[in-house]
Amino acid sequence: MDKDEYPWTYLTHPILQSRQIIAANVLKWQVSVIEIGGGATPLFPYMWGDCEQFIEIDPIQIDTISSPIYHRIDRKLSLDVISGLLLNTEYAIDWGDLGLVALGLDILGDDECDAFVALAKRASKIVLEYALDYDPAVGLKDRILAEVDYLSLNYMGLDYSRNADTIIKLQGDFQPRLNREMAIIGGW
Repeated sequence: MDKDEYPWTYLTHPILQSRQIIAANVLKWQVSVIEIGGGATPLFPYMWGDCEQFIEIDPIQIDTISSPIYHRIDRKLSLDVISGLLLNTEYAIDWGDLGLVALGLDILGDDECDAFVALAKRASKIVLEYALDYDPAVGLKDRILAEVDYLSLNYMGLDYSRNADTIIKLQGDFQPRLNREMAIIGGW
């Protein structure tokens, strides 16, 4: 998919990139990170710290790897970009210190949600970011909190509505979801 065809264009607005900056800082000590659904705004370019292996799994794959931002990383970081559903994906990863991230949490279908929860149970740290008015995302977050053992839980409100006029110009007819929340699950 070309970036111009991306249905959630407002997420590419620079103001909303704070989601990636926060998530990268939270996950900086994880050796391995799996991102579900990076789309046009993948987390990979923002990663730093101890991360050695990064896997992005997204059924809507966008060509972002050639972006100049990837060249700002000054160390070797293994990147695998997998186009497909989580349920049908094979990947090799160091399970010992895994970070799991889904910015714009949008995983639909019982089988995909089951696969995501199973992956969350293996992660030592989870970052979920979602629109508060999007029931499937809030429901999946609640399910993860009910089924995953964790040491700490932190919430961060992300209200982008003050910039609505600028952001809406990117989106056209679709009303962007600007009242968002980030859940950070696991130890620091």
